[in-house]
Amino acid sequence: MISGWWGAALVLGVAFAWSVFVGARYDFDDRLAAWWVRRARRWGRSAGPRSLLVSAGVLLAYVLLVAVSQELGAQLGDERWGLLVHVPALLAYAPFMLATAPMQFSAYTYWRADLEQAGADKQLGRRIAWWAGVPSFVGLFAVLLAVAGVFVL
Repeated sequence: MISGWWGAALVLGVAFAWSVFVGARYDFDDRLAAWWVRRARRWGRSAGPRSLLVSAGVLLAYVLLVAVSQELGAQLGDERWGLLVHVPALLAYAPFMLATAPMQFSAYTYWRADLEQAGADKQLGRRIAWWAGVPSFVGLFAVLLAVAGVFVL
């Protein structure tokens, strides 16, 4: 069985490859941007805080599933059994996190471009990107810590 840093790297690599596949095959970033812009227009000035709540809610769902996976691993005597819950949760969360987090050198440039292509003006795109990006950036560290917790820590 793969363990240590190699196991963590494998799981993270699969999640990244899955995110790229979902983005390319299903145009996930553009669909997410279109979904978000439609709602944000109705939210008006509260689009920023509500975007924060949406992003934080998705992160919370991932964290709760990680907690379930850790409990499953503890009950079965090997933390790797928790991957039965953790990996599907990660595969669901990773495309969202990578689309909305400011992880490129240019911060939110690509995400804001997707939002503007979906019909957001510059101000609305900024509001969505900056407010929603904070929980997604925190989510990156949550993912790294959770995966390392299974294999390394």
